[in-house]
Amino acid sequence: MEFLADIFWTVLVGLWFINQFRRLNKIQSSIAAG
Repeated sequence: MEFLADIFWTVLVGLWFINQFRRLNKIQSSIAAG
């Protein structure tokens, strides 16, 4: 169970980082365009 929990949290944190990264890219591209 510990192993599964580690995988779960790793995936969760990974998805969060990807979302933050995408948001930053959107902000930067809108600043560059505007």
